[in-house]
Amino acid sequence: MIQDIILQIKLNELKLDERLNIEDLKDRILKLEKSIELLNDQLDRIYLD
Repeated sequence: MIQDIILQIKLNELKLDERLNIEDLKDRILKLEKSIELLNDQLDRIYLD
């Protein structure tokens, strides 16, 4: 019984950790997309000017 509870707690921790990692990755992707947009804007200004 106690082992089952411990196992369930560990599984819950893994699920939470996985969700946190996914959120972190989403944030990083958004930051990268913004950086790419900024770089594209700068390139446009350079080549269009």
